[in-house]
Amino acid sequence: MLETLAWITLLLAGSTVQDASRSGAPVSRQTQAAQQKKQTDPAATGTFRITGRVVNSRTHAPVAGAYVVINSASASNASRTLRAGTDGSFVFTQIPAGRYVLMARRKGYVEQMYLQHQQFTTAILVGPNLNSENLVFPLAPEGVISGEVTDEAGEPIQSARMLLFREDNENGGHTKHFQGQENTDDEGQYRFASLPSGNYYLAVSAVPWYAGYARLNRSWLGTSVATRKTGIQNPNLDLVYPITYYPNATDVTGATSIGVGTGGSARADMRLVPVPALHMRVEMGEAEPQTFTQVLVKQTVLGTYQDQSNVSTQQVVSERASGDGEDGDANQSSGPLVMEVDGLRPGPSVIQVITGNSREPRPSLRVSKSVPVDPTDGQTLDVRGIASAGVVSGMVRVEGNASPPPGVLIFLRNATNGARFRQDVDSAGNFSFSSDEIEPGVYELSCAAPGGLELRSVGASGTKVTGRKIEISNGSDLRLTLTLARGVNARVKGIVERGGKPAPGMMVVLVPEDLRELGEYRRDQSDSDGSFSLNGVSPGKYTVVALNDWNLEWGKPEVIREYLAGGTSVEVAGGEERDIKVTTK
Repeated sequence: MLETLAWITLLLAGSTVQDASRSGAPVSRQTQAAQQKKQTDPAATGTFRITGRVVNSRTHAPVAGAYVVINSASASNASRTLRAGTDGSFVFTQIPAGRYVLMARRKGYVEQMYLQHQQFTTAILVGPNLNSENLVFPLAPEGVISGEVTDEAGEPIQSARMLLFREDNENGGHTKHFQGQENTDDEGQYRFASLPSGNYYLAVSAVPWYAGYARLNRSWLGTSVATRKTGIQNPNLDLVYPITYYPNATDVTGATSIGVGTGGSARADMRLVPVPALHMRVEMGEAEPQTFTQVLVKQTVLGTYQDQSNVSTQQVVSERASGDGEDGDANQSSGPLVMEVDGLRPGPSVIQVITGNSREPRPSLRVSKSVPVDPTDGQTLDVRGIASAGVVSGMVRVEGNASPPPGVLIFLRNATNGARFRQDVDSAGNFSFSSDEIEPGVYELSCAAPGGLELRSVGASGTKVTGRKIEISNGSDLRLTLTLARGVNARVKGIVERGGKPAPGMMVVLVPEDLRELGEYRRDQSDSDGSFSLNGVSPGKYTVVALNDWNLEWGKPEVIREYLAGGTSVEVAGGEERDIKVTTK
């Protein structure tokens, strides 16, 4: 009752004030100033501002009309967008205290986050005694690589697949990563836009337009060796384009980088020269009813990208199966199976043979065999004795034998080329990676799970486990048991300072005691208040360094060793959180 009376009293009081205001009741200047201060004082309102200017990173001129977006790091739906003024300025008001990611975009510029380096950014910390105003957001003008692809006669090649790679140090050293793909138009022209500055490599995968006329659409099922023909209608047209690297090199060692500066452009014309196509026979097991067989040919481009060749294949049944005499059944479809593969490109390749039941839609029940070859014309490849690619599967359990929560992800990372694979965990805790994707090699296991769960241990049957590394080979079916728990890993956080002041935009590297353990390195970028956070740190001894050179090959022991003396040492146990200060020059 008292609360009701109080509410009525406040309501009436409010009505009186409103009426007095409407009737022109005088309000002193001191009262107006106090009211205005209360409305704008962050301490009184509990809200703050993020302000600044978007400028051209090369000329420092304002970028008028740029779209600026802020996203709260703690609330997925807290996003606001506005357009910068003619002077590039932007003002976000009524911002609650917190951590925000800032992004800007404008036609003719590279869309990027604030002070972005690779996948890292400097977040803006908003709150009392924090500076979130007068930011300078440098937006980089887009770089462009364009050109024309022609054949040996100077005629344009259309629908050529242009593969662009960018060199960076994401894996600790300078390596080339696939950036994107474009196809040439009907005039042989291509264009890659919105490129950040850097060194790029270009490769072309194309097929001569006339190559399809060289081969007959044939079916060999049931024909004898005596009557089997090569099927090449016009050998002069049976040509292929090898994978070609800029500038016109057919060997990867001849690939040359294309430098693109901030807002710069580069012209990269390429000329493809055809060579005779190669042909191969792939011998497989016994032909079985209702079974399909598929042969794929792939070539690795610049270490990471798998380019599938445009080959033609035909199924053949051996002479024994098709009849040895006049009484032989020409339509018999059992016996050893052979696949004729035409149109192979020269160079190291992987022949992948996939077999499965045509009535079974599940890819997991298919059998895959991968064989690395450097094909020669007329070569016969017998895959009958080669083990099929193994299946990597397993179960995830939470410590205490509990079922995992929804949303758990399992990651495999190839320790040699950095290729990553992801698989969801189902409601029963099971996962399985497709054998068609995973090449033999050593892989690092990791996971992402809600509720603070982390990977505690890895058990396996069918391979040796070293920490979180497993070896995958042809013919080995791996069954993994992953145990998740809380408090497994540590967290190292802190502040980077330069001259006693916060140093935003620095590359913070957590370096393990054993400099060769690349999987134990962690990186972050310092935020506007100099803060950083390194998560998922295994128990052990480390040194944390702050670097200004984002092009440094931080994962090479001989490089990072020079910076350790200026770093901060830290030792962590499982579940521990350490707070440190790192200084930089």
